[in-house]
Amino acid sequence: MTIGGEKIVVRPDLIHRRVWMGKHPVWVIKDPISGDFYHYGDREYEVLSLADGYSVAETMRRCHDQPALANLSQAQLSHFLNDAIQKRLIHLPGVSATSPPRAKRRWWQHPLAMRLPGISPTWILDRLLPLVSPLMSPPALIGSVLLMVMALLTIMTRLTTLMDDIAESALRIATPQGCLLVMAVIAFAKILHELSHALTCRRLGGHVREMGIMLLVGIPCLYCDVSDAWLFDRRWKRIAVSAAGMWAELTLAAIATLLWAWTAKGPLQDVCVTLMVVCSVSTLLFNGNPLLRYDGYYMLSDWVGIPNLASQSSSLLRSLTQRWLWGTPIPRLPASFTGLIAGKQGQVFLTTYGLLSSSYRLFVLTLIMWWLYRGAHQLGLGSPVGLTLLVLMIVTLARRLATLVEPPSSVSINQRWWNRGVARGALAGIFVVALAMIPLPRHIFAPMTVQSAESQELFVTVSGRLIKHVSEGTKVRQGDPIVVLHNPDVDRELMELETRCDSLRAQLDNLRKQRGVRSELSQRIPVVSKSLAEAEKQLQLKRDQAQKLTLQAPRDGVVFPVQPRHQDAHDDRDAHFWNGTPLDSINQKAWLEQGTVVGMVGDESRREAILLVPQEKVELLRSGQPVTLRIASLPRGAITGTITDVAISPLDPEIDVNDLPGPPQYQVRVRIEPTQVTLPVRLQGNARITVDQASVLQRIGRFLAGAFSELN
Repeated sequence: MTIGGEKIVVRPDLIHRRVWMGKHPVWVIKDPISGDFYHYGDREYEVLSLADGYSVAETMRRCHDQPALANLSQAQLSHFLNDAIQKRLIHLPGVSATSPPRAKRRWWQHPLAMRLPGISPTWILDRLLPLVSPLMSPPALIGSVLLMVMALLTIMTRLTTLMDDIAESALRIATPQGCLLVMAVIAFAKILHELSHALTCRRLGGHVREMGIMLLVGIPCLYCDVSDAWLFDRRWKRIAVSAAGMWAELTLAAIATLLWAWTAKGPLQDVCVTLMVVCSVSTLLFNGNPLLRYDGYYMLSDWVGIPNLASQSSSLLRSLTQRWLWGTPIPRLPASFTGLIAGKQGQVFLTTYGLLSSSYRLFVLTLIMWWLYRGAHQLGLGSPVGLTLLVLMIVTLARRLATLVEPPSSVSINQRWWNRGVARGALAGIFVVALAMIPLPRHIFAPMTVQSAESQELFVTVSGRLIKHVSEGTKVRQGDPIVVLHNPDVDRELMELETRCDSLRAQLDNLRKQRGVRSELSQRIPVVSKSLAEAEKQLQLKRDQAQKLTLQAPRDGVVFPVQPRHQDAHDDRDAHFWNGTPLDSINQKAWLEQGTVVGMVGDESRREAILLVPQEKVELLRSGQPVTLRIASLPRGAITGTITDVAISPLDPEIDVNDLPGPPQYQVRVRIEPTQVTLPVRLQGNARITVDQASVLQRIGRFLAGAFSELN
């Protein structure tokens, strides 16, 4: 809009506050209709005040009468006033505003937190404030600090135990009920977080504009709009409101840590561990991270004295990009920001922050999309969901790049500068593609179980009742009996066959003795002989079956147990059903069905690992690739190995004891390098396999090839 001789009117309903940002005063103007805040320095605010009720020419004369504004040009004044009109801070009498209202941020631009419309919470907070005021007193704050120190010392002294408990709790809550527990814990922590913001703001005299429901990565939580804290005149008050939520969560994490140290394994400990992780690690990574526009961002913005830090850094990045491409000048930074961003130091700070913030947001968005893809992959929807997320990612990046490289509308770009911009843009594109073609390290992660090297399983081929067995850890030689079973049905059938064979032999002998007297008996001899041969054959088979009731050692070595189980009785035969492992003493006289693995015989000291790898990653594996085993009780990298064998067919899902969901799993055998400590058999952990390097383009191509092949 071009401003002529019309008089300018500053909206009378605007709220003005002079606050301190660091060591410098800043005027905060709040639009009560849109709820937006605008920050101006003393010079900009003075111009705005001098323009109220005057035309541009009159305002220019009034500004020249002020020493601080004597060097202000008419172009600078017009640009400033036009910007104020766009922000709807001023208007011209008789002229309606032509600029559309500010567009709302779309839900996909805030994938971590999607807000629903809320209500005014003043009456709720005013009733809660007297109840929680003692928790905001100096003694209470000192007590929370002591709790955090005690919790930190507890973690430092029991770090190994904590890591083991986190891993065990993760396995226990990896169920639908466990997921509901995690969602409830996150919702409770975030409700406490948001109420802490709101109550702190009210205690310091501020107004909470809105409170409602927020979907935090799909989990219903609470949000409170405390943006009016920008109207506080002192920096410490604004920072206190921003830090209140994190302080409350860290205090809750400290309490959960102390409870964890005094509780036994079970649901209560799982809740404590979940609270510890959610209220400490996730709080610091997200809410406390200044690269995301959450609490840490506003604290940093207030601390360094730079309002709208994110938008200022984004604008500077866009200007630097446009200058490099099109040769346009960089707009002068607002004079109100006279702190860290003055001069070259300010440009370096804002540029660095903008690059780090953009990169981190892209990283977080990629993680969220990857998490959604993995969840869809487990449900068999990986290909359509993955392609949709990839297209969404490309569109988002394209829109972001388009805003960076487009020429400014206020500057006329001639053919020379257009050719320069296109050439430099193409050069930048070639550079990005070249970077995407650089081979990068690639790893596959898989669950693993330790077992004895070259071990051979002992499994039941004939069902029977366990009457004798050796104990776990017994050294045996090849052929030694390990397990002796008794099957009454086999004994009965063996006795019947022996009786039948004896009867047929006697009958055959009698026929042979009497055939000289009675010639017709000679014709029966072949029939009886054939029957005897069949009976003896069945008897031998039954004797072989009876011998299989004794399981012998297939090699020299040590007897190791198998994975324990918990089994209930199903019929009368299971009167002595077995639990744990078949070689446990409590399982004496237990009935073992055909196919039951009772143990393994393997090397006493050498170990190997069995990995389970999804089908889509098996093609990347081959013998000789290095593997690093990650075990909670040992430092990373302490246990290494090499792939020796990759199964050519997947595990049968009906006999997969790991009961892993998702695509078919393939067994991968890994030879573990000798270590000073002998790893226990059945030890579980995770393995990292180093496979061939691949560039970003190769990985995207492989994903697309797999996705389209599944769709076809």
